[in-house]
Amino acid sequence: MAQEKVTLIGRLIAWLGMLVGRLLSEKPRLTEKPPSGKRALGRMSDREIHKQILLRIMRDLSEEYYAAGWMMGLEHYLWNLALRQNTVEGQMLLYCAEVSGGWWIWDDKAGGHVFVPLAAWKAAYREDEMLEPA
Repeated sequence: MAQEKVTLIGRLIAWLGMLVGRLLSEKPRLTEKPPSGKRALGRMSDREIHKQILLRIMRDLSEEYYAAGWMMGLEHYLWNLALRQNTVEGQMLLYCAEVSGGWWIWDDKAGGHVFVPLAAWKAAYREDEMLEPA
């Protein structure tokens, strides 16, 4: 049991190091258009940084566990993980969602990731849960 915890912690540290390395080595990319009159690049707000971290974590977890850039239904699976908060990944997801004020979903109409406000995501999630057959 203790060996499993050590291995998990080691994997987590390596994964976080890889994520931070990616964040530092790439130029910031805004997924949403900046308000007119503002530069696209420059100092990003803490909220924007956490939005991008959240997206990276979600994509990385999808790739690591499902070998898919964005597994179908990923946003629901990861939200369940975040709500349980019994893993480091779940705690990181929830923290980033709260700081950024939203959650990433895949929208076929938009053809990609869309950041939705946290209140709207929670309402949609509860509605989806009520529609699931028992």
